[in-house]
Amino acid sequence: GTFVYSPQKDMAKAYQNCGIYLIDASHIKVVNNSIQQIGVPEYTSNHSLSLEDGNGIMIINTAKGQSSDILVEGNTLTEVKTNAIYINGQSREIKVKNNYISTFGTNGIFMRAIGTNLYSQLSGNTIIDGKNIFRNKVAADIYIDAQNAWITNFSITDNQMRNNKRSNYQTRYDTVFTTHGIYFTADGFGKFNNLIVANNQLHGHMVDEIGFSDAISEYSVVKDKYFPL
Repeated sequence: GTFVYSPQKDMAKAYQNCGIYLIDASHIKVVNNSIQQIGVPEYTSNHSLSLEDGNGIMIINTAKGQSSDILVEGNTLTEVKTNAIYINGQSREIKVKNNYISTFGTNGIFMRAIGTNLYSQLSGNTIIDGKNIFRNKVAADIYIDAQNAWITNFSITDNQMRNNKRSNYQTRYDTVFTTHGIYFTADGFGKFNNLIVANNQLHGHMVDEIGFSDAISEYSVVKDKYFPL
């Protein structure tokens, strides 16, 4: 399908907050959609009005729920206010593959694990020209957060992440604002186990191509141990 929202009035409540929204979902395919112009624009609101405001595809769960066996593939997401693809909560077997993502406001793919995230894959995605409209300290093409959680058997492979040169017509300086290609952070007892990051192409980010928060230490990455299933 194609999701393009054109508001009739220039006010916050007139805009589409989220493109596709999945909650406590299992055995779902989100494929071959075009999602554009999602979220209240910054000239109307200079901050995110809600969790949903400006996310192209959202996958979340309730406190006792879980998202599992979800495929997000072949979608085109452009001009979204916040995150092109937003995944938050306890999840298993989330596959995000071969999507084209550009001109997003904060992060291209945002994945936060709460509890556990098992057997997920981010593969073959093209993510370019993030805008970081809120001027966050970190705004990444792929943002991974272990929030009191184990992220295990997780792979990030064969993705292309880049910022093309963009000049401001007034200053003629580069106006790229995405800080990182891939960024890892953790909180509490967050741990990464059996993590594969391979064959990705990254170019043109402001701070680092791959970055780690101060919360990531040698104890955050566990080698040769598997989370008990």
